Amino acid sequence: SQDLTEIEKAIVEEQPDDLRRSAHKLKGSLATLDMQTALSCAVELEQLGTAGSVDSASEILTRLHLAIDDYIAIQQAFLQQ
Repeated sequence: SQDLTEIEKAIVEEQPDDLRRSAHKLKGSLATLDMQTALSCAVELEQLGTAGSVDSASEILTRLHLAIDDYIAIQQAFLQQ
């Protein structure tokens, strides 16, 4: 998604305010889809950006990607039933 791309860019460019803003936007989508694990990661990223840091953001982003992948796998399995 565009939000994930913006988060990755903010991390690479070490722009905590952009990280905060992009993570905040992503939270809305994740909440709508009830993706709680991914939402938790987005909250962590937003808090990190609010604190003016991108330290450990790559690790959180990895967990976010895994949570999204897990969600997609569950949805696909459900649809195949």
